[in-house]
Order: sequence, then C-alpha cells, then structure tokens
Amino acid sequence: MGRNRKKKNSAFATLILMLIGGFVGLFAGKYLGKMIASTSLTNSFGLDIAIFAIVTIIVVYLQIIIHELGHMIFGLFTGYKFLSFRVGNITLIRKENGYKLASFSFPGTAGQCIMSPERLDDDMPFVLYNLGGGLFNLFAAAISLLFLNLFSNMHVLLTIFLSETIFLGVFFAIINLFPLNFGISNDGYNIMTMIRNKKSRKYFFMQLKLMEYLTLDKRVRDIPNELIEMPSDSELNNVMGAANAVLYCGKLMDEQRFDEAKEKIDYLLESDFNIINVHREVIKADRIYLELISENPSMELVKELYDKDLKKMMKALKNNISTPRFNYAVELLYNENIEKAKLAISNFNKIKSKYPYAGEIESETELLEIAKNKYEETSINNIRDHNDIY
Repeated sequence: MGRNRKKKNSAFATLILMLIGGFVGLFAGKYLGKMIASTSLTNSFGLDIAIFAIVTIIVVYLQIIIHELGHMIFGLFTGYKFLSFRVGNITLIRKENGYKLASFSFPGTAGQCIMSPERLDDDMPFVLYNLGGGLFNLFAAAISLLFLNLFSNMHVLLTIFLSETIFLGVFFAIINLFPLNFGISNDGYNIMTMIRNKKSRKYFFMQLKLMEYLTLDKRVRDIPNELIEMPSDSELNNVMGAANAVLYCGKLMDEQRFDEAKEKIDYLLESDFNIINVHREVIKADRIYLELISENPSMELVKELYDKDLKKMMKALKNNISTPRFNYAVELLYNENIEKAKLAISNFNKIKSKYPYAGEIESETELLEIAKNKYEETSINNIRDHNDIY
C-alpha cells in the first residue's frame, strides 16, 4: 500500500516535470522555429537542423555546469568545503594529495557538486547551498536576455545560442527549485524538507560528512557512529532520515554484521517509509546478496525481490562499484552461470580503475570474496572451472 502511494507520488512529480518541460518546450519551439524558418544558416534545411541540435546539446551541458557552479559558489560562500564536481560521469574529486579525475554517475542526476558543511547547529546554512544551482541557471538566462536586447544585429547562430540559454536556464531553474520528488528529491524538495523538519538538517549534514570520509578513501565502517545512525520510525517519514537509514544498512554490510543488516533492510522494505526509489532498489539488491550468502538461502525470496524494478535499476547503476558485485553473486549463487559471473568480475575491474572512492572498492572486493567462498563451499565440483574467474 505505502509503496504504491510512493509510486503515485513519483508519477505525479514526473507528470509535473513533463508539463513544465512541455510548456517551456512549446514556447521555445515556437520562437526558435520561426527563427530557423526565417533565417538560413546554410543552404540546407537538414544541415540547419543538425546545427541547431548541436547548439542545444552544448547549451544543455553548459547549463549543467552552470547549475553545479552555483552550488559550489554558494556553498563556498556559506562555509562549505569542496569535495567533488561532476558533469555526466566525469568527476573532479579532491583528495588529500590534490585533485583527481574519476568516473561516477547516479541515476536521476546529470551532474553534482558535493561539498561538506563546516558545522551542525541551528544556524547551519543549507538554503543558499541548495538554491545556488537554480539561481545560477536563472542568472545565465537573465544575462542572455540582456545581451539579446542590447545587441540586436548579432549573428543568427549566437542569437539561437542565447535564446536556448534563456529557455533552458528557466527550465533547469524550475525543475530544480520547484519541490519535486520523482524517485529522487530535487533541490527545492530538500529545502522544503529541512525547513519543515529541523532534524532532517542533521541527516543532511551527516550525509555530506559521510561523503567527505569516502572522498578521503575511508570505508563506511570507519566513519564514526555519530555520523551514521538508524533514525526512529517518525524520522524515517522524511526523505533525509530514510536516506540515513539506507546508509546505516551500508555500514552494517561493510562491518559484515550481516544478520543485523538483513533485519534492518527487511524492516525498511516492509514498512511505509519515505525511501527514494534508487535507495529502495539498492537495499533490495543488498538483501538478495545477503540471502544468497546465508547458510540456508531462500531462492523463493530471491526470486520475489529480483523483480523488473530492480533489474531496471541495476542497469541504471551499471557504473556503480556495488552493481557488478551484486551481479557476480546472482550469477554465481542463483543462476549458476559461470560465464556471466566472469563478466561481472571483468566489469568490476573496469569500474574500479576509474572509481573515485577507494574505500568502497576495498569493501566491495571483500564482499566479492565472500560470495566466491560461498560458491566454493556449496559447489565443490565446480571449483576447477571457477578458479580462473579472478
């Protein structure tokens, strides 16, 4: 019942997003369509459309960069410490010995600027840091509008570029600042949550501090307990508290307190808590892994949990270091497909070569080894075929 309600809320937010996009797109399309129809960049309509498409792609990526720069600048202004800056899957991350380029992505986000707050108290700044991205998109749109009005005789290509910057800047601002939770909460939703519930500010602080530890290549198990705690039931009803519960389950996994992790995950999955879709599917995957490595695994439970939503999410999370570990356990202990298990290990090694968080790599490597040992214990006749997996 609760999960269906959350799906309806997510569908409603997606509908709002589509309506906003449709309205902005219709207005922009009408304006830009007239411009393209009345002015020829080349002597070919097809080539003109191709150039227009290229300009659109460039502007989209520029708006992503501008958005994340807004978070960074407002974060620095309010005392946050820079940790990483991501556009697409290209990530610039700050390490103890300097800056490093890495590869990372997260479903539902085109970019991300992660920063660490200086303190946790009643006056902890959170509004400007979250507002910064959308405000910078609006600022870029305003500057473009000013240039269009000041310089009326500019080249048509520059006119198209500035016009798209206006429309897409407004679009980015609206979809980030208007509170929406379409499987992942946007900036406006985070602000609304923290204004309504002061305790959620603590969880916001804890999540960013956790990222600081991961950036320093620490493991989740190394993070002080006061930064990861299991919230009370009432606190699990807001998205920040629910996210912290998922992180707590991750800490139990890294500490290899598997029975406790199973208990907590079962409780979260069976209850009506405000867990975003990505996190819900991630803990479902961890629950399957925990079942497969247990002494008497229930294959019926694995079959039930390994549904189309999880399979879809695992594809979306294909560049996350935990995904090939999950796939390895499933192929080895559930499907008994040695070749696909080998492929999962190959993907794991490929991802870890560019992955930004060494602590996570170390943790996931141990979990891989546990799955391998489980297979060897239960399938002694297949050890010879399995020894060359890694």
